[in-house]
Amino acid sequence: MRVEAVVTLTDKAISAARQFVKTSGFEATGIRIIVSSLCGDTLQCGVRLEEHAQPNDEVVDCGAVKLFIDPKSVPYVEGAVIDFVDERDASGFRFSNLRSMHN
Repeated sequence: MRVEAVVTLTDKAISAARQFVKTSGFEATGIRIIVSSLCGDTLQCGVRLEEHAQPNDEVVDCGAVKLFIDPKSVPYVEGAVIDFVDERDASGFRFSNLRSMHN
């Protein structure tokens, strides 16, 4: 695992992010972490390719790829672990150890 200031990314997550950026077809330099509230304490997390950071983003440098986190999402992902799974029934980034909205 690779430990960063805000989040921990597994080697599989870093490798997958690099591959997505490399094959994106546009000038992506990183992956944006998106956290939104559904109802109650339920959080929805996702990622998307991003060309560059926004002015207030927290930027996590993973070498060949960067992770961009907007200021509103940082409290939820601080201390989180991001992995990449490629299983028969599911494939994608998996978040664990997220903070609740009331922490």
